[in-house]
Amino acid sequence: MANQLSKAEKFVNQLAEAYSDVHAEPQQVQAKAATESLVLLRDVAVQAIARQKEGLPTDAKVQAIAILGRIGSPAARQLLNSLVDDESQAVRTAATEEVARLRDVTAVDKLLQALESRHIQTQVDAIHALAKMGVGAAIAPLQRIAESVHPLLAKEAHTAIIQITGGIPALAEAARDVQRPLEARRSALGALGASAHPAAVSPLLEAAASPDEPIRFGAINALNNLCYSISLSDAERQKAVEVMVQTLHRDKSDRCRVYAASVLGAIRDEQAIAALKWASQNDPYVRVREIASRVLEI
Repeated sequence: MANQLSKAEKFVNQLAEAYSDVHAEPQQVQAKAATESLVLLRDVAVQAIARQKEGLPTDAKVQAIAILGRIGSPAARQLLNSLVDDESQAVRTAATEEVARLRDVTAVDKLLQALESRHIQTQVDAIHALAKMGVGAAIAPLQRIAESVHPLLAKEAHTAIIQITGGIPALAEAARDVQRPLEARRSALGALGASAHPAAVSPLLEAAASPDEPIRFGAINALNNLCYSISLSDAERQKAVEVMVQTLHRDKSDRCRVYAASVLGAIRDEQAIAALKWASQNDPYVRVREIASRVLEI
């Protein structure tokens, strides 16, 4: 055993040397040879990596994480979990991605803690991992993050909720809830638009008739994204045309009318084309006229 451990430590040293700052580029042949040797040594390699990880260059530590993932034993997973909160962002990201790939339930507590990190990238990595693993216990903290004023975190949290639960109803409710911050509601609308899910059409059309201009704009913008990623049913198409034509004719918001024209351009039925022809000639805002004319030419 001692001889095996000594051999594993030698391979870890070779891995560190391959990624040393002494070299302008990683020594790929040396790194690959050390990697394959360590994988074969399995838990002895895990022990050697655990002993020497603090002295490894960042790139070598990231490669060690890939090795631990390939070994996949309980000892390897335990060491991976400890690296989820490493001081290096690159190492945290690699470890988080690896535990998610392994769907290691023993890492869930660490990932939930990472949602509270002061580092945005660490939070995003944890959100992605929890979504990939389908962790139901993450729903409540993700809903709190979805109310964040940080747009990236809010969007990622909403998307993760959909991935974990198929949570279109939860997002629709978030978009309707006037007690929520405006940005949280708009983020929910954006997630509905990015969901590529037919069930998102109805709540977006509902929000497109909101008395609040930022909500209407968020809904129409999201509907525009959705219409270019899924095929609407006949009933959905008809309802969308009715709402967008009404927007095009009556909404005082220039930007709402711009995106309504784009949605109608995606649908392109007889009623949509008639509305676009009217807007291309009569809308008071030049950008609406331009968009309407452009989509008619496609």
